Amino acid sequence: MKRLFPIIIFLSCILQGETKVFVLCEGNFNTSTAALWQFDDSFADINGPVFWNTSDNPLGDTGQSLTIFGNYLYIVVNNSHTIEILDISNNDPVFHKTILVPNASPRDICVYENKAYISCWLLSSILEYDLNSETFTDTIQTPGKPEDVLLYNGKLYSSIIEESGSWDKDNKVVEIDLESDSNEITNTYEVLPGPNQMAINNNELFVTCTHFNENWQAMTGTSKIDLSSGVVTSVSHGTTKNSGADICYYNNSIFRTLDSMIVELDDGLEPLSESAISNFGSQNIYSMAMNDDHIFVGLTDDFQAPDDLMVLDMGGNIVKQYSVSALPGSFGFFTNESLIKEDLAKFSPHVFLHDNYPNPFNPKTNISFSIQEKSFIEIKIFDISGRELETLASEDFLPGVHLIQWNGAKYASGCYFYQIKSENFSKCKKMVLLK
Repeated sequence: MKRLFPIIIFLSCILQGETKVFVLCEGNFNTSTAALWQFDDSFADINGPVFWNTSDNPLGDTGQSLTIFGNYLYIVVNNSHTIEILDISNNDPVFHKTILVPNASPRDICVYENKAYISCWLLSSILEYDLNSETFTDTIQTPGKPEDVLLYNGKLYSSIIEESGSWDKDNKVVEIDLESDSNEITNTYEVLPGPNQMAINNNELFVTCTHFNENWQAMTGTSKIDLSSGVVTSVSHGTTKNSGADICYYNNSIFRTLDSMIVELDDGLEPLSESAISNFGSQNIYSMAMNDDHIFVGLTDDFQAPDDLMVLDMGGNIVKQYSVSALPGSFGFFTNESLIKEDLAKFSPHVFLHDNYPNPFNPKTNISFSIQEKSFIEIKIFDISGRELETLASEDFLPGVHLIQWNGAKYASGCYFYQIKSENFSKCKKMVLLK
């Protein structure tokens, strides 16, 4: 019976569906010109604005950020003080609900164990919102204006971009233990002034920072926090022409925007200029994200509509370019996967298995998954015949995003499958070892 189990799982693997790409255009402040656009990974036509329109059903004033969690898309509308939620499980997004956040100036949102955490400038706080009872359940005071929020291993991290009640830049990142009863700030890290976007990998938190010097020149840099030791490393990159500074972890590397380029950072946080991507003409980079071996870049030259969205391959070659609304600032990626359901493979919205990267690979690849609640998780590797090769994990994991590396050095080139299994859920995906 033990030999049969992997074959059953093999037969009930994922039938991959398309990846939907959502783009939130910020619009202009004090105007209801925020807009949502959508296309898929065939990179055909773009659809938008989605659901809302600026004439008689506006999304709102200043689309600050978006987050996808489960089957829902959460849109933070900063100057309208709302969170708009769409159900995106079907081809056409369906409106789900609006969360009102009066006089709060919300900036970002993440979800943990059916509770949303919303960073709010005007409150100098992070609000906790229970998605089941649809009520606010806690206010977490922060030592300044919280900007980005990021969840990792049961802890919430927030960049404190400005001091409370002023426009002076702050220099802190706070850590909040969501496993405690009181949502306490357990650590405060000092980074470069103006901390903004964050990315995390292997217990290291990377932060982009931008501030103005005494001559009102925009200065930018990157800080890295070792969450194990608490040691902070910071490197200034000098003056910058761009106010945006997105950062992401992809294929074992950290990438960020720097002036009109996308650069990889070395272990010392210095930009690797020789591999920089900079074919954007006179336009400024407003935003950047990476997914499935593609780079997505929001561009603007005058902060007015229409602006451009460019899709590149990882070598910097242009795959597609779209015209969208003003200031494309946030991206979200959603794969609606149809499953062949077996008794051993029931769908669970609490576990999400991401695509491995790189893929194809030689000989190592990264396998990541997300869970909404503490769960016992098994990660196993199978060959093309369904024969079990290795068990990479068999233990309890805390809520958040987790990454495990597989080394296929001792195996031949070919197709392999990686499978995740929890108490009531199983899913597997294909990967290619190419030597």
